[in-house]
Amino acid sequence: CAIPITAVIGDVQASMFGQCVSKPGECLLTLGTGAFINIITGPVSACTDGIYPLVAHSDLSNPSENLHFMHALHSGCATVLNWAKQAKFFDNFSELNTISIDARPAKVFFLPAFGGHYDDPHCGSGFIGIDNETKREDLLRAILESIAFVIYDVFSFVRDDYKKHQGEKKLKCLRAAGGVSTCDFICQIIANLAHMSVERCHAFNLASGIGAGFLAAYGYGLIEDYEYFQRIITVDQVFKPMQCEITEANFKRWKTILPRFTKWYSSDEGSDD
Repeated sequence: CAIPITAVIGDVQASMFGQCVSKPGECLLTLGTGAFINIITGPVSACTDGIYPLVAHSDLSNPSENLHFMHALHSGCATVLNWAKQAKFFDNFSELNTISIDARPAKVFFLPAFGGHYDDPHCGSGFIGIDNETKREDLLRAILESIAFVIYDVFSFVRDDYKKHQGEKKLKCLRAAGGVSTCDFICQIIANLAHMSVERCHAFNLASGIGAGFLAAYGYGLIEDYEYFQRIITVDQVFKPMQCEITEANFKRWKTILPRFTKWYSSDEGSDD
């Protein structure tokens, strides 16, 4: 028998829908293989160079009107953690939540640029600040901090551009989804730097599938309104921002290491010529 297709949606768009991020000013950080920062802008596309303007979905109450969002990304997220696990910095991902979230001045920094960094595809990755007292735990903490720093760095760029085009309007909510969002340490650092609560829903690791499934059910008539979906997707944990000068100082110092790794690889490295 014929199977009707009642919804077609991309991975990022489905993830936003699956986390109930669908109104102007709402933001989703999808922390998977890469880090994706998405902010709903409404019926008008608004962005500048370096940020992709995309269509999120049509407004369910007005199908002829599209909702747009700003989209930016960084390739280093779960890829970096998988490497760290293979390199024996930790044995199990559950260990990452045993790391104290208490802020402390950082001595060791890491740049996660396995796929390049921002507009520099030839950027190298590496640690800086290692001495004879550096322990494995210090290196792992530097890796986790670097992931949070990169995510916040991209987020702040997109947020500032959003405010510029939206008359300095503030974001309404900041949600995190994807496998890396299971790390409380990373979520808390992002909250501290962004001065916003980071919300993690109970279905954070199934966001895309849930979003696509809801749209298909809505298109088939099994679900009548979006409010029903909002009631069943609940926030599981909220990371409230803590005023932390140490974290902000660590982030500012981390930014200073970037020039040391830029253009590390030549454009023809690895070729046979």
